[in-house]
Amino acid sequence: MGMFQETRGLDPAVSLGSGTTGGTELAAIYDTLARFNPDSAKYEPRLATSFEPNADASEWTVKLRSGVRFGNGDPFTAGAVKASIARHQDPASASPQRQLSLAIADMQVLDDLTIVFKLAQPWRSFPYLLASEVGMIVNPNVLAQLGKDAFNKLPKGAGAGPYEPVRFAPAEEIVLNAKTDYWGGPVCVQRLRFVVVTGADATYDAVKVGTVNVGFVRDAGVLARARADKANLYTAQSAGGGAILINAGVKGSVTPGTDMRIRQAVMHALDPKAIDDRVFDSAGVPTSALFPSSSPLATSVPGPAYDADKSRMLVQQVKSEGKWDGSIRLACSQAQTSRGQIFETLLNAVGFKVKVEYVQAVTALVIGTPNYDLACWGFAIDEGAPNVNLAQFESKSATNRTGYSDPAMDAALAKVRLAGSQSDLKAALSEVQKVWNDTAPSVIYSAVEQAVAWGSKVKGLTFGLATTVLFDRAYIAS
Repeated sequence: MGMFQETRGLDPAVSLGSGTTGGTELAAIYDTLARFNPDSAKYEPRLATSFEPNADASEWTVKLRSGVRFGNGDPFTAGAVKASIARHQDPASASPQRQLSLAIADMQVLDDLTIVFKLAQPWRSFPYLLASEVGMIVNPNVLAQLGKDAFNKLPKGAGAGPYEPVRFAPAEEIVLNAKTDYWGGPVCVQRLRFVVVTGADATYDAVKVGTVNVGFVRDAGVLARARADKANLYTAQSAGGGAILINAGVKGSVTPGTDMRIRQAVMHALDPKAIDDRVFDSAGVPTSALFPSSSPLATSVPGPAYDADKSRMLVQQVKSEGKWDGSIRLACSQAQTSRGQIFETLLNAVGFKVKVEYVQAVTALVIGTPNYDLACWGFAIDEGAPNVNLAQFESKSATNRTGYSDPAMDAALAKVRLAGSQSDLKAALSEVQKVWNDTAPSVIYSAVEQAVAWGSKVKGLTFGLATTVLFDRAYIAS
């Protein structure tokens, strides 16, 4: 399989996870407690046989499969589940999943196959956590034997998934061999090799000629070509994947975005269609809404309208007060020059004075300092649990990177977290969209489509959260 980018390691508390960065490799080694089925939009048991909430979804009882063993033969138990999740929660942990894991306030092991999760606040989509990297359970005994550094490189015997790691050579390959005693039954594909093929074009071409059997593709133009070829494709949209983050005064920073009128001016100045033409060669998914019309979570409330006249009026209104001359800084990565150019053009056209800074790592400016006014960004709002990434717009959220705060948004996002049915969730998201349109927390200009392509002889692939590929039922047709 040709991957999008290489993972930093094979430890779920180290890898960024998701289909783009390690999630597929980790799922093959560890499996997950649950799986989000993108076809039904429901969570299904895997290593867990059930996950049941109490009346207000503040407590969840999870039952595990009996007879499951880790790769070294140790039994898969509720105690191991508790220890594995506690690693993410450790204050000293650098786990990318730490904030997500802190949704759990307490874990009580009732017996070897039963664990009760008490949450910090009610959450109807809690199984999302069980289907994520937090739900990839590590054998604590193997971790103790190897130490964290060696474990991250080659965690043999540490997972209950269908494959055992045999080689991790950074910048070269990750090799996994099939187990003979996987709990889910026989594993047909005997060896998986994960390699990074530079660029979406090269990855798709490698699939076409058979150099790789499966490839991860995240490029609108290449996907258009694959569709024209009638290639085997699984596609998923990353809602809010194309966005501009607006600094509204996080950590006391002095920035134009503290004024809601300026945020609204930025929002109305950006034309998703013009951006799609310039950045994605008219092959993308232009939208200003949280979820595009093609998403099952699309609401009847449209996103904010492109309105250059309204934007220009707002800019002039703030300028006339004499405290701001229209200057604003935009940070984009060095690989995003086409975005920086079209954003600069559209914003300057309504009276902004834009200074674009092309940097090596936008995340360092946003999360570290923070030292930005506007930043090229992406939200990747997951349809399986939209509250997870939207939580960054809650006033008191630890993931709030902008300083944006609005009581109406807090109330709307609380409803998203508590929504039990699809209809309740869409109603709550409609409220979020209304508040978003009024208060301009940041700007969305596109959903980003990502896909997995595979050769004609590959069969039986299944998929989970964030375009993660599951290989336990895969086979090669003769």
